[in-house]
Amino acid sequence: MDKKIHFTLRGGRYTPITSIDFLREQVIAAGGYAGFESRFEGEPMKPDFRCTVTGYKIVDGVRCAFTGEAWWLEYYPGDGKEGFMWRKMFHSQLEKCAESKMLRRIAPHIVDQ
Repeated sequence: MDKKIHFTLRGGRYTPITSIDFLREQVIAAGGYAGFESRFEGEPMKPDFRCTVTGYKIVDGVRCAFTGEAWWLEYYPGDGKEGFMWRKMFHSQLEKCAESKMLRRIAPHIVDQ
């Protein structure tokens, strides 16, 4: 799977986690995906920091918008080692969460199998 699915230890057991690349591939393969745009608001790494991603899909010839939003307060894993990449690449990490929510809304039958 070329690192598209990885396993993370949660609650004493390993849980499969799909990468953003895997989700993108699945949605693109399903057809009709027409790109996305991102918007950040609030002060980076503060509770009000958030990212909104709007993605587009062509449905019956019409370009339809699907939105996913992620808040720093809800996704930041904390100040320990788990939060290292979040502190280093805060825009990218938060954007991936918002994009993932948006992709799941565009094609729930594909990405949640």
